[in-house]
Amino acid sequence: MNLPTERDLPAATATRMRADLVAATRPSLPAPYRLRWALAVAAAVVLVLVLPAFIWGGRGHGPAVIAMGPDEPLPQLRKATAACLDWNRNHYQPLPVDPPDLAVAGSDGQVGFLLYINHTGYLACTIDHIDDPGRGGGFDTEGWIDPTTVPGPVQTLLGSASEDFGGTVALAGRVSDRVVKLVLEHGDGHATTARIEHGAFGLIADGVRGNAELVAYDAAGAEIYRAPRLAPRPDRKEECRPVPPAPSCAKPEPWAGRN
Repeated sequence: MNLPTERDLPAATATRMRADLVAATRPSLPAPYRLRWALAVAAAVVLVLVLPAFIWGGRGHGPAVIAMGPDEPLPQLRKATAACLDWNRNHYQPLPVDPPDLAVAGSDGQVGFLLYINHTGYLACTIDHIDDPGRGGGFDTEGWIDPTTVPGPVQTLLGSASEDFGGTVALAGRVSDRVVKLVLEHGDGHATTARIEHGAFGLIADGVRGNAELVAYDAAGAEIYRAPRLAPRPDRKEECRPVPPAPSCAKPEPWAGRN
């Protein structure tokens, strides 16, 4: 089986990755909340930290489709689904996920993504070529600190773009129980509404600009969240991991999801 290829990363990210990897190779107790993945390159095994932000295929591949949950399968993602679950199973610390945990899937006919969510955590995969997943892709896993809450109204777990500052964008993640509508404002007057089901969301949008924002609304139509399309996740900071988190962190909100 071919595992995902490495990505070019900014120098600052590479420096941080090297520090993380040096620490990861020293004997220590398993990290309870953060999972990392192993990648085989040539004859050597290299540990690589991958955040769920990848290059999306872009225009010209075909109509974009979003499916919510295991009851809306995308036949074109059959090979991608098998590859995603295999990558997780072969990870040194796999997340316990099964096919029924699929929350969101999307494809434009050539590239695709899958997001699995359960009471343990999430598994996010992107596939560069859905007919041949071994040609490229990546995945990210993380365990929940509290499976009954979301850190704020919106938590983006997977994000991708065909260009550095936008282009064709795919987003998926979780929303709190307060959110009834989630919209990606493209930055040019156009907008794309995400599909939401069981506390998960997914969308694919074309023609997105760098100033695009993700906006959430409650049942009364009031705006309760607005942030850049790939806003940093404050819940990944050490001070945001305890329960309850530090006052500067996003306030946890109830999440029922698929628990």
